[in-house]
Amino acid sequence: MSKVLLLTAVSGWSAGCAGTVSKAARLQLKTELLAMHSTDQEVRRIFSEKRPEDFTPEDVARLNSVDRQNTARLKEIIRQFGWPTKRLVGQDGVNAAFIILQHADHSFQKEMLATIERAFDRHQLSGEDYAMFVDRVLLGDGKQQRYGSQ
Repeated sequence: MSKVLLLTAVSGWSAGCAGTVSKAARLQLKTELLAMHSTDQEVRRIFSEKRPEDFTPEDVARLNSVDRQNTARLKEIIRQFGWPTKRLVGQDGVNAAFIILQHADHSFQKEMLATIERAFDRHQLSGEDYAMFVDRVLLGDGKQQRYGSQ
């Protein structure tokens, strides 16, 4: 299959994927994304409660570990289902996936830029989220931000 046909097939499949996934599986996926988001936020709470000079190497290691685990799982979810949509996991599931992506490594964020743009175009993400993500990727590339969100 050509690359164009494959991308079209995958895009079409992921866009309509929710209809082929059972309600129980969608709920399980949503629950998993929300749990990943909760873990993400819990580990970051420590950093809001301490001054930077009080961060321990263990604090930083835990944050990095959670981000690596969440990123790895999000990649698996995207491979299996495409980018999570409202229809698949509800808006709170989409928001959770987006926050996890915000805390992923730059190379994965950059890889996901076109996907995030499509999600924005399909009203799955807010303009604020889209602008923040674009600016984060641009800054990670050493470029000037477009929207001034960072």
